[in-house]
Amino acid sequence: MLNSNCMGVELSEILEGMLMALQKETGKGWKKIRAVSEEFAASNRERLQMIAKLHLEGELNEEEFTIRMEDEKLMLEAQLNALKVLSKATVQKAVNAAFKVFNDAIKSILP
Repeated sequence: MLNSNCMGVELSEILEGMLMALQKETGKGWKKIRAVSEEFAASNRERLQMIAKLHLEGELNEEEFTIRMEDEKLMLEAQLNALKVLSKATVQKAVNAAFKVFNDAIKSILP
């Protein structure tokens, strides 16, 4: 598998940025979703890393990358909505913010 440095971008930093975006968007609700959010980041790290690598190497075009990111967002939304501690709108906004961090980081290193 890959190392945690994805073409010059430290995946740990990206994941931390995603968690910070979730925290910012959920405010006081962060305490209720923190454990699930951190578990999502940890358990999906390799898959996110592989998606990033494939996109950066040209194996996934922009459309395929976008589809994969939508799938990842839906998985996180489902996990957070299952907790039933935040509104669906809040969860969706938070998840979108988190994945914007990921997408922006990957796109910033594309040629």
